[in-house]
Amino acid sequence: WGEYALHQSAAALAIPVFRAHMAGWRPLQEPGRGAALFAQWERALCTPAAGTAGAGAAQQSFGALLYTVLLPPIRSALANDWSACDAAPAVALLEAWRPLLPPALFGEMVEGQVMPRLFRELASWAPPPRDSDDATAEHPAALHTWLLPWAPLLPPPGLRMLFPQVRHKLASTLAELPPADPEASRAAAAMLGPWREVLDPPSWRALVMRSVLPKLDEAMCGFEVNPADQQLSPVRVLFCWSDLVPTELLSQLTLRHLFPPWLCTLHEWLLQHADFAEVAHWYSGWKTLLRRGAPALLLQPAVVEMLNRALDMLNAAIDGSLPPLPLESVAFGGSMEDAGMHPASPTWGMAEEDEAPPPPPPPPEQEPGRCHDGVGDGAGLEVEPARSRVDGEPTLREMLEQLAASHDIVFMPLSSRHEGKQVFSFGGVSIYLDTDKELVYARHGGGKAFR
Repeated sequence: WGEYALHQSAAALAIPVFRAHMAGWRPLQEPGRGAALFAQWERALCTPAAGTAGAGAAQQSFGALLYTVLLPPIRSALANDWSACDAAPAVALLEAWRPLLPPALFGEMVEGQVMPRLFRELASWAPPPRDSDDATAEHPAALHTWLLPWAPLLPPPGLRMLFPQVRHKLASTLAELPPADPEASRAAAAMLGPWREVLDPPSWRALVMRSVLPKLDEAMCGFEVNPADQQLSPVRVLFCWSDLVPTELLSQLTLRHLFPPWLCTLHEWLLQHADFAEVAHWYSGWKTLLRRGAPALLLQPAVVEMLNRALDMLNAAIDGSLPPLPLESVAFGGSMEDAGMHPASPTWGMAEEDEAPPPPPPPPEQEPGRCHDGVGDGAGLEVEPARSRVDGEPTLREMLEQLAASHDIVFMPLSSRHEGKQVFSFGGVSIYLDTDKELVYARHGGGKAFR
């Protein structure tokens, strides 16, 4: 099998049969069609050579079969039929074929067809308008719904190249958030929450400190405590973010905006010979509200101290010895800078690239009806894009592709380079292209030198 390179002959004979079998295939609608048959051929071509010197060549023959028959319709579907804001069909397609695709081919496809589309879609994404009354209007999908499904599938560095632009888009969306609207805050928290475990901790904290905390501070500023007609919208806004904002920061917000007026109101109420049972019920209601909305707050020592101080007031009033309210208990309000929660610099805590929206890398040019070869990092493969000349004449690579197609010769990139240039297989012969000199160098007879 290895001595006579029968795997090469078998793969060459199988190509027309597989092309006929996969004719009419719609990759996005039938992602796994033919996968079982290709898996059988992988075993047939590669198993006899396993553990021998010809194992690598057998894998290369199977890769040629995939490159020639499978990749063109997949590339065409990703380039022409796939909507980047709908991840499910494309993810299902690549998940179905990833076990069979060599890392080099998979990396090439991701870098050539998937990442440029995600970059372009992210660059043009904008949140839906808040004041839109048209229920039939189509609004852009939330970022996490069409970006995060790719995270387990992409080879390193995965989605990390998109993160600066993602952070900017999220910050821009939060900038438009009405501060005292619980429903809007709940929707914004749902949009931001999925990124908590994806972004690195410094970037996440910077995003929260710059884009969320000022909104909460604005919502709680001037909060009024009125036992007869209590408005809880600002507090409910705070609770919407209790799972995303560090508890110590929420605690500081309550210490500055909630507990001072709360204690002051309680003190004035007790001075008016209040019904102590009614006051105790009011106290229990607030504590239950905190437990249900942000239970972690009740574990903060400073919050516990405020609740205990209220109990001390109530007990002192029952004993008829209510003391004056300490000045520090009514010193509420103030700026975030005074509380040490938010720095004066608007760029504090931001990664350097967050200071302005980073421009996405230019997507590779694609000619109508032509698939683009991108840059893959799956196994050291970097495919030089086929660029057309100014006068419209085909490039050297395009001419070789046309020549190979007209003679049923397999022409595909390999996971190796020579002097920094991509090495290809042309009918089983390793070659590389010198586009400056318009020359093709080939390695013959198993030698190491290209001529």
